[in-house]
Amino acid sequence: FAKGTLGSCFAIKPQDHQICAPISGTVNSIAPSKHAITICGKDGAEVMVHIGTDSMKLSGDEIEVKVSVGAQVNQGDVLAHIALDKFAARGLDNTIIAILLNSGDYTSIYVDQNTQCMLAKV
Repeated sequence: FAKGTLGSCFAIKPQDHQICAPISGTVNSIAPSKHAITICGKDGAEVMVHIGTDSMKLSGDEIEVKVSVGAQVNQGDVLAHIALDKFAARGLDNTIIAILLNSGDYTSIYVDQNTQCMLAKV
């Protein structure tokens, strides 16, 4: 992630069990393991919300997805709930990573540290 292989990204540590949509748009996919949700934004942005960095170690009950493929979401809507206690008990990293998958379509990308928003210019 840090090398930007999938696209420009930023990471945050969850403050509670809710994982919220970083953009408004349509839910495009949900990984079978529930650790990754992609959203196609109304402005063309393709964003993946990646839950935790140890997705291969998830047993399936750490994440409860609250949306379905095709659902319309607004920025801030709840996408999933994570069981922080289960992540901690298993020693799993619960970092949430938002990745702009089509970063190459933008000329400038930066994260506003005050609002924790990724801003991009076409």
